[in-house]
This record gives sequence, structure tokens and C-alpha cells, in this order.
Amino acid sequence: MITTISVHYINAGLRDEALELLKATTILGRKQTGFIARNIFIAVDDLMKMTTVTSWETKEQLDAWGQNTDRPKRDKNAPALFSKVDIQVYEEHKV
Repeated sequence: MITTISVHYINAGLRDEALELLKATTILGRKQTGFIARNIFIAVDDLMKMTTVTSWETKEQLDAWGQNTDRPKRDKNAPALFSKVDIQVYEEHKV
């Protein structure tokens, strides 16, 4: 299993839009081969910081998702939702 942990730093005034985008991509992801789960966490001490934890069966399926052109897109003229996104990819090691 492959899991990504992504920390999204949201630009001021765009919290609701950012959350809607994360929800929409989660719903779409559920339809993809190899998708296991995604959780969205909102920091209790900083409501403008959201973390997603997403798991896939294989790295190849995660990579295919990254190439998916059906994911929701925003208007090119709309302000950027995130000032920064830190993404780490992990491979599960069962104990």
C-alpha cells in the first residue's frame, strides 16, 4: 500500500473553496482503480491548514491518478487556493 500525506496551506479567504476542491477530488478518486481511502483533516490551531491522507494499492495507481485529466479544474483566472502544498509519499511496512 502507498499513502500520501499532503499538507495544504490555504490562501486567505479561500478556505471553503479549498475544502470543496478536496472533497470533489476525493469523490472522484473513489472511482479510480486502486484507490483505498482519503481523509481530510483541518488543523484545530490553524483553520487555513488542511492535511489529506490518501492510500492506494500501488505506486503505479497513484501515478496514474496524478496523470488523470478528469480531475476537477478551476478557472485559470481564479486565485490560487493554496500558497503551498507539501506532499510526502510513504510505503506501508506491516508489523
